[in-house]
Amino acid sequence: MGERVYYNPVPRGLEIKLKEKLDRLRAQREEARAAKRG
Repeated sequence: MGERVYYNPVPRGLEIKLKEKLDRLRAQREEARAAKRG
């Protein structure tokens, strides 16, 4: 089952930084899940 996305930042102002942070957190979460699987 896929991840639900409740917030999709637009590419302007402070939301650019928020998107970068969200992308980094999602990538880290995916890496942790992959490591846990084996």
